Amino acid sequence: MSIITNAIKNNNSADAEILNELYDFPLFKGCGLDCIKNFIRYKEEQHITYDSDDYILLPGHPLKQLLLLCEGSVSVNIAGNDGKEFTIEKIAAPKIILPEFIFSNRQNMPFIIKSITSSRIWKFSKDIFFDALHNNIHLLHNFLRITSERSISLAQRVNDGNMNKIYSRIIAYVKRHEKIIDTKEMAEIIGGTPSLISRVLETMLEQGVMKKESDGYILLNEV
Repeated sequence: MSIITNAIKNNNSADAEILNELYDFPLFKGCGLDCIKNFIRYKEEQHITYDSDDYILLPGHPLKQLLLLCEGSVSVNIAGNDGKEFTIEKIAAPKIILPEFIFSNRQNMPFIIKSITSSRIWKFSKDIFFDALHNNIHLLHNFLRITSERSISLAQRVNDGNMNKIYSRIIAYVKRHEKIIDTKEMAEIIGGTPSLISRVLETMLEQGVMKKESDGYILLNEV
């Protein structure tokens, strides 16, 4: 019999279900069973199963709960003026859904959260979660690490998106002007910072797309 099974055998079946689910959840890594037991003792948690394409949260609604995605996957979408939805992120279990918004002063969520597959989510009051963070340093450390890693990942995605846009603009610029003579002048024209232009040009040189000559950069391969 496993350690987790031994530890929960004296609890009721409902508590045992939560303990089993949360024991291996990244947020609770290293926190111990006592931390999880204290966390769930308020009996305010909700365990909800969503079918694929079900809406979990709609724009304009505040995120008042900690959402733990324990099974399945969800998408974070935004709606255009025409009502068409665009996916900006996909989240697969086991993960916290949008942890950076839990304690935000922003009252209304700008996103749509939608289930991609059949998904199970534990929902906990953010006030209960705040008390738990205050009382367990491991839980606090895990939450800060998870939130920080998400911020880094999102920043990298934005940076990659900017680099892809600049890459295309440089190609168009060279095709129009045949050569890049002044990178600063080109940066002003295509709308990029000199440092970003330099990074993209370095990538293009490594890929063999661009060649540096004594009087500037030329395009080697037709793109």
